Amino acid sequence: MTAAVVACLAPGKAEASLIGQQFSAKYVFPSFEREFDTPTFTVGAGTETSMEAWPGFIRIDVDVSADALLMTAVPLRTSPMTRTFFQSLFVFEATSPHGITGFALAGASRAGFDLSDIEITATQIRITMTDLFLNFDPPINENERLPFGVSFTFAAPPPPGTPVPEPASLALLGAGLFGLAAVRRRRRTTLA
Repeated sequence: MTAAVVACLAPGKAEASLIGQQFSAKYVFPSFEREFDTPTFTVGAGTETSMEAWPGFIRIDVDVSADALLMTAVPLRTSPMTRTFFQSLFVFEATSPHGITGFALAGASRAGFDLSDIEITATQIRITMTDLFLNFDPPINENERLPFGVSFTFAAPPPPGTPVPEPASLALLGAGLFGLAAVRRRRRTTLA
């Protein structure tokens, strides 16, 4: 697998992790005008959601971690299957800006799945699967899995600013005002 990283702009509050963030997921299959929605989930341990990409044939398990989104194709029947995903799309929508600033491929490489299939906005992670090729060779068992996914980078938190010594600043301001008052008083007495 070639390690390539793509940077993108994600305005909004930067997070250092996806843990604890809320997402909803939608699987869109435009060819057949079908959409499958999942309930909102909070990123934590284990599989967050599952969707049957092809009911009775393939299920996609989605596991989101602190810095990655891993999708695993799971066969739902034991006969051999070769499947190319045609014009399908997974959309993961965060309830607030997720803070992702870059991404790379994660998990096993899959034919037809590359960086051009991933789009990141301030609140969305979009994975297009128009050319993804999955091949479940015989004998197929229920434990066979084909993982693929994306890892993320986040903006570094801003460095802490230099602390301003407030008492010293106020003392300096007071001394300046006292000096101005003294100069003004001196001018008045000189003019009188």
